[in-house]
Amino acid sequence: MVMPLRICLKRQWLNLKPILFIFIFVYIVSNCQYFKREMEVEVDNRNLYVGSTCPFPYQRGILYGVDLRPQEIAPIESLLRIVLDDICEGNLRHLKDIIDPIQGLYVDAKGHYTYEEVLQDLSNPEGYFQTYYFDPQLLAKRKGTNSYLTVRQSLVSAGEIFADFYISSKEEVEVRLRFSENAANAENLINSSFSKKKGKWYLLRIL
Repeated sequence: MVMPLRICLKRQWLNLKPILFIFIFVYIVSNCQYFKREMEVEVDNRNLYVGSTCPFPYQRGILYGVDLRPQEIAPIESLLRIVLDDICEGNLRHLKDIIDPIQGLYVDAKGHYTYEEVLQDLSNPEGYFQTYYFDPQLLAKRKGTNSYLTVRQSLVSAGEIFADFYISSKEEVEVRLRFSENAANAENLINSSFSKKKGKWYLLRIL
């Protein structure tokens, strides 16, 4: 007995429906995942804030100078790691504890804050530290362009961070950071410096 064409086609369609449904479902899910990845890449490239893991990968680099032995660098390195960890976590909550209340802090090549000014700026949601270290939107507003990276963005892009120590004397040390990736972004940072007062090391200039 020959099956009518319409019934045959109907049965074939019923057999194909589950397979077709699965194919459409897989296609939609695949495209959604691709779109999600594209969005994540766009966000990462825009602000380099997403997906960073704290602490930043870090290695001691080269020591220049002979006034301090490698083991005497440890207290300075500890202060540097505190700063890096705070920046990674999106705040500078330990900064007030590692600067000398008398010396204050140099915030760039020439700018200087007293201890009280540091405290005031840390409490300002649109202050120097929040703008230049953490908030890309505030920085873009200040500079009038999106082409600048915050300090945190530069560090997030670094891959592994290497710290080279330039020992000027037993009481003064400067630190320059190098990046294993995006090496040019290290040029966005100034060299941090540390000074020793009454047997204790302090951060004198922040990166």
